[in-house]
Amino acid sequence: MKCQPRTLGSGEQVLLYSNTSQIVLQLRRQVPTEEDLLEPSFKVAVSLTALEAAQLARDLLGVALPQLQASITGEISHSTNSVDVFKEE
Repeated sequence: MKCQPRTLGSGEQVLLYSNTSQIVLQLRRQVPTEEDLLEPSFKVAVSLTALEAAQLARDLLGVALPQLQASITGEISHSTNSVDVFKEE
């Protein structure tokens, strides 16, 4: 199986395993006991059909795109305000 790993900013990992007949999504979180005794570590995986994977991708894009759009709009607005302030001085 081919593995496409992603390490998130918070340190958790999302791994996507696939071959011609199977898709497996795995989530991992490792917290060393010496760092935090009460913080849980876990590894969980789900097997997805191609349709389920496509639906999940659609759902993720549906929630991510508005956030990205707002972030980009905010950055443009912030940089425009900065330029306007700079011009006024």
